[in-house]
Amino acid sequence: MIVYSRLPVRYIPFSRDTDGIVRQIEQMEMTDFSPTDAFKGTAIGDTLLLATQQLIEYSTGMKNPGGILLLTDGDSNA
Repeated sequence: MIVYSRLPVRYIPFSRDTDGIVRQIEQMEMTDFSPTDAFKGTAIGDTLLLATQQLIEYSTGMKNPGGILLLTDGDSNA
């Protein structure tokens, strides 16, 4: 899971351990993403680039590496 606004940040690494991912999501707190000036804006392109790089790194040698699901408000302005 990559969270983003102006800056994309890898929050939960790529994994096929769905139970582990669910546990991490259940423990998420909104305070993990405190708003700062550095996080104002929506950098969709940078986020997709980081996600693609992370997926390629994770999936080296895999036949079906997975995919990227982008959730956004639709405004790419950073």
